[in-house]
Amino acid sequence: MHDAGDRSRAVVCRASDGGDRPYFATIAMTTAASPPLQRAESLRAFKIRAVIVHVACLGVFFVPLTPTVLWTAVALYFVRVFSWEAGSHRYFSHRSFKT
Repeated sequence: MHDAGDRSRAVVCRASDGGDRPYFATIAMTTAASPPLQRAESLRAFKIRAVIVHVACLGVFFVPLTPTVLWTAVALYFVRVFSWEAGSHRYFSHRSFKT
């Protein structure tokens, strides 16, 4: 049995400068330097984009309902659901996406 204070079993990552650091130190260094995602665009640009997206949703009332449109909507729905499920499975089961 190893001692609880034994640091030899700590997870170590290879840093970009060639040094070895504990995993938590590598995460802290990468997240501290990155800018917040919410500051990527101005509030005015966000509001304009949100209004355009919501008004564009009203376009569904101006498209005639034909069998082609209906089958395309159903097919794209299943593509979207499959993509969401596959992405969620890959992230939660394998932790293979980096955020």
